[in-house]
Amino acid sequence: MRIRTPFASVAPATPAELLEQAFPSGPSAFVGAAASPSAVPTVSPKPLTLWANRSLMTNSGRAIAIRLVGADLKVGLVYAGALRWSPAKHVLSEQQAAAWARDGQFYQG
Repeated sequence: MRIRTPFASVAPATPAELLEQAFPSGPSAFVGAAASPSAVPTVSPKPLTLWANRSLMTNSGRAIAIRLVGADLKVGLVYAGALRWSPAKHVLSEQQAAAWARDGQFYQG
């Protein structure tokens, strides 16, 4: 099944694919976890992504989103039709970040 959007067509993942992505080592990673707490895999925090209604042109490309994963802040850049995530400190100056935060009109999506 495909879902059409104005941006691209995407195929939603099945529950089995989501489990495989979350736990690539399989259920064997949990064997003996009760005996040794250090064997329990750590769960990374869910990323918070905010998309901008108004993009910002930078030297690295067009900034269209920001993503916070744990303590890492990344900027979503579109360059040559592809989206890539780069550390915010490598892409934006403090003045650019302040101006974009003021004028970007972000939404969570």
